[in-house]
Amino acid sequence: MIGVLIADDEALARRALREDLETLADLKFIGEAEDGEDALTAMCTLRPDLLFLDLQMPSMSGFDVIRSLSGSALPWIVVLTEYDSSILATLEAAGIEYVLKPANETSLKRAVEQARRMQSKKLELVQAAARLVEALTAKNGARVRKVIGRNAGEYFLLDVDEIIAFHADRGAVWIVTAQKRYLAAEALRNLDVLLRDTAFQRVDRGVIVNVDHVREIRPMSGQRSLLRLTNADELIVSKQQAEGLRHRLRL
Repeated sequence: MIGVLIADDEALARRALREDLETLADLKFIGEAEDGEDALTAMCTLRPDLLFLDLQMPSMSGFDVIRSLSGSALPWIVVLTEYDSSILATLEAAGIEYVLKPANETSLKRAVEQARRMQSKKLELVQAAARLVEALTAKNGARVRKVIGRNAGEYFLLDVDEIIAFHADRGAVWIVTAQKRYLAAEALRNLDVLLRDTAFQRVDRGVIVNVDHVREIRPMSGQRSLLRLTNADELIVSKQQAEGLRHRLRL
C-alpha cells in the first residue's frame, strides 16, 4: 500500500483529487494539509510514500516546503500546479514529476506508478528531493543547495548550513555536523563545484570547511595555519589555501 498525503489550500481541490485517486488500487490516504506548515508536520509524523504538493498556498507555500525539505524517509513528491509555461519548463528540465490542475487519470496513474517503483529506492528518493529543491529555489531566484549523506543505512537530505566540514579519507568523504557524521554520496571534487559561491572553502586537498563554523585561525610554521572549528575540531590549512581562507575571513 502507498500512503498518500495531499497538500492543497483548497478543500474542494483536495476532495476532487482524493476522489480521482480512489479509483486506483493499493492507495491509503493518510492525511491532508491545507498549507505548507501542516504539510511539513504531516510528513514528519505520518511519513507518506507519496506527497501531492500544491505550489501556490498561503502563509507557507509549496515552494517554502520544498526549500525546507530535510532529513530521511522523504516521500516521492508530485508537484500540483496550474498551467505556467516557465514553471513547467523548469520541472521538465529537472525531471520532476508534476500534475496539472485539474488532474487527469493518465497523469495520476503515472505519478502513483512512479511512487510505487521508488518505494524501495531510498537514495533515488533523496536525490529526487535534492533536484526538486535545486530547480524550484533557483527558479525563484534564491538558490538553495542540499547535500545527501548516509548514516546507519539511511539517506538524509542535509541543509548546507548545518554542515561544519567535509573530510576525504581513503576514498570516502565524511560530512561532519554538530551531531553526527555522514558518508557523502558525492566525491569531494563534485561537492566543491556544488558549493561554489557558498560559505564553503577548501583548506587542504582533502578538506572543505564551512567558514561560518570557523572559531579561530592561528599561524604556524611554513606559511600554514591551524584552524579550530565550532565543534572543537582542529585542522591544518595548507599554505596554498591559507591566503584564500584569510581573505574569506577578512583577516
